Amino acid sequence: DLIRRAQSLAMVRGQRMSVAVASSGANGQVAIACASGATPCSTDTSLTVSQGVAVGSASTIYFNTLGQPVDSLGAARTADATFTLSYTTSESTATYTVTVAALTGRVSVSP
Repeated sequence: DLIRRAQSLAMVRGQRMSVAVASSGANGQVAIACASGATPCSTDTSLTVSQGVAVGSASTIYFNTLGQPVDSLGAARTADATFTLSYTTSESTATYTVTVAALTGRVSVSP
């Protein structure tokens, strides 16, 4: 949801937005921020995951004003952006890969 929110905000505000996914000890954080213009901006938001949820790989995804994924300089991405999320219970661990398609920004999750 936060990735889609950043993409939508980039289009609505006409401003490049970023989604930063980072691990933080045993937990992780997903944060939306303005990647251009005045920062912080009123749309900055973040979500800290806990209680057995961890981010396995860090990544920052940027969206241009057309909602397309771009790199930190604003150039079109040539490869999909991915990061992993893991959920651990006392019985097992499930790992999911979140992928943002390079051309369309489509978000998919696979086990």
